[in-house]
Amino acid sequence: MARIEGMWEKLFVEDMKVGEHFTGKVFFSLRVDGTACGAFEVAIKQSVGAKLFSEEAIEVLGFSPKYRGPFNHRLFRFHLWLFFTSLLGPAGRLVVHDNNKMRTQIINGYLAINPPSTFSFEADDSSCAW
Repeated sequence: MARIEGMWEKLFVEDMKVGEHFTGKVFFSLRVDGTACGAFEVAIKQSVGAKLFSEEAIEVLGFSPKYRGPFNHRLFRFHLWLFFTSLLGPAGRLVVHDNNKMRTQIINGYLAINPPSTFSFEADDSSCAW
C-alpha cells in the first residue's frame, strides 16, 4: 500500500449559487510515500440533482497536469468533500450564517487557505492515470 499525502492550497470558485449549482477548481500538492509528486489542480462540480453540501454532491473531473501512480479516487473525493464543506458548508469558516442559513448567495474568485489544510490516505499499489 502506498501512502498518499496532500496539502489543499486554494479553492477557486468559478460559479456558486447556494442551493442551485457550484463549479470550481481545487489546487493542491501530492506526496507518495514521502516523495513529492508536484502541484496539481482538479476541476470540481456539483452533481446534478444533489444537495450542494452532501457528500455525493462533489464530482471530481480530472487532474491537471496528469497524475500517474497509486491512488484511491473514493478516498480522495471524500477528503476533497471534507475540505470543501469546511470552507463553504453549513459550518464553513468562509461564509456568514444566520440561524444555520447562508446569507452569502454568490461567491466568485480565489480563496487562499491559510494555513493550508492537509489530507492523507492509503492507496493500493496499482497505477492510476488521471
